[in-house]
Amino acid sequence: MFIKFRNSQELTLLITLLYCWMMFESFVDEIALEIEEIEERHSRAESVQQRFRYAIRTILLDCWKASKSIPVRMCEIHRRSNFYSNTNRYADPNLAYRQVTQAFEGLLNLGLIFIERQGYYDRQAFSGGLTQYIPTKKLLVRLTALEGHPALSVETNLSTSEMVLLRDRVSGRRMIIDYEDDEVTTGYRDNLIVINSEYAKHWIDLRIPDKEVPVLAKKLKLDEDKQPIDLSKRFLYRVFTRGSFEKGGRFYGGWWQNVKKEYRPFITIDEDFTEERDYSQLHPHLMYFSINKKMGSEDAYGRVFDGKHRKLVKQAFNAMVTASSPLLRCPNGINLLGYDFTWRELRERIIKAHKPIEHLFFRGMGISLQFEDSQIVEDILLQSCAEKSPVYPIHDSFIVKKINVDGLEQMMRKAIHDRYGEDIPIDQKLTVEPTPLYKEDGTSNIEQLVKEDREYAQWFDRNTLWLFNKGKSESSRTR
Repeated sequence: MFIKFRNSQELTLLITLLYCWMMFESFVDEIALEIEEIEERHSRAESVQQRFRYAIRTILLDCWKASKSIPVRMCEIHRRSNFYSNTNRYADPNLAYRQVTQAFEGLLNLGLIFIERQGYYDRQAFSGGLTQYIPTKKLLVRLTALEGHPALSVETNLSTSEMVLLRDRVSGRRMIIDYEDDEVTTGYRDNLIVINSEYAKHWIDLRIPDKEVPVLAKKLKLDEDKQPIDLSKRFLYRVFTRGSFEKGGRFYGGWWQNVKKEYRPFITIDEDFTEERDYSQLHPHLMYFSINKKMGSEDAYGRVFDGKHRKLVKQAFNAMVTASSPLLRCPNGINLLGYDFTWRELRERIIKAHKPIEHLFFRGMGISLQFEDSQIVEDILLQSCAEKSPVYPIHDSFIVKKINVDGLEQMMRKAIHDRYGEDIPIDQKLTVEPTPLYKEDGTSNIEQLVKEDREYAQWFDRNTLWLFNKGKSESSRTR
């Protein structure tokens, strides 16, 4: 197995990465010794020592991932003993409360982490939060010395976290709850293992110039609806709701789902540029399919005011589908200031434009529609993984390599036709084109490409590391 190097910079980087391949594990051992030196206790039994080291590794790895996110994010930790119960399916089975506590306090005593907010629980409000902490400058200096990237330099164990989550309201509070596994939940989990195992063989990244990274970080800090972009969050889980595995079920967990729309065209997969596709007006179509009718070619939202106020109509339509009461008052989040109609008039215009499905409004149908679209998404993801060209979902839209976009559209049409015997139009999102090797006049673009390598150095280094990992993995499989 030979790895083809594009230039001497790439070769130098790979030699450095190879030399430092075990740096993180050595770093964990180093910190474990430092903690043990300040502890006043007898040595641990071998099995306990392994759990202690694993807890230190987990905390340090999260700190490393947090330091590489855009912007730098908070770390969180459960400090309640009942979370680490053997019966808690959502806890990492390799973590034990006592060793986690000792590791966390050891890192605090060494001055390597700092608590930003203590965990709390308000019994009256039925709300709370985990303990939040950050790596100190002392730890950041040591993490910076580690070569590579935590999403690529440290192998991910897909079996340490539950991928099928169930939510419900308990005492008025929305919580993740336990459940008994059956054929359905086992099937969902097995399919996620197939999907995430294929994702592990590929690398999805954000190709923006290094100078744009702090700009993006600032934008994300100002957007309350967005979380920091952590490239190590490469794998999916499903969240069902209302205590039912036929409600919700959408896929979450991927960092690309958190990218602002204007940055999505710059997402790459295995270094290749991408395109995004989604179903046009998926939920309105599904509502008509549910009564064995077709919505027709006229836009679901544009038909209400002859093409005007489409964004507002879509917002109101979705609110009416989600609501479980008639919504006689304008719902929160919809602002009619400056419009020459009232909420009641808007509501009635939507109902009139969709007479065949008027009985489906105000029935809390939103989470049932989410379940339907999640099943469609699962079908498409499994199809793409079988083809070894995975697509990456953002609810009912999909990101795929440009060279695989035709295949994605075929999968999308097949998923709908197999389920409903119908078709739904597919929309194309914004895309960017890579710099070609040659200009239109036939002259070389090599100077521009070399300049881009310098401007996109962070992206370039991550993808070089991915290529190295891929080559190493393929080499081990062919032995």
